[in-house]
Amino acid sequence: MGLPDLPAAKKYGAITPAYNGVRGDKRWKIAYGDVVYITDEQQKLVITTYQIRPHRHPLADLPPPLADLPHPLADLPPWSSGPHDPPFFLKKQIHEGYARNI
Repeated sequence: MGLPDLPAAKKYGAITPAYNGVRGDKRWKIAYGDVVYITDEQQKLVITTYQIRPHRHPLADLPPPLADLPHPLADLPPWSSGPHDPPFFLKKQIHEGYARNI
């Protein structure tokens, strides 16, 4: 939006009193779309404009909840009890080795 859009902003936007100037002169705030105009008392002279950023919730960029993520052990074979579990043919040897060391 540029300054030629001021008539449209006055016609379709929200006009509210703005903070008065340093010398006490009355000002108006005209909000239309994502642009705000600050004008003089007659709403003919534009003092300043600024763009409103759309409101974004601070938690909008968080990752999805853990319940929505795939389980880390879902791709393991059914005989495995964890990601570091030895193959089934080594389980017996490891178990016998533990038994000998006790």
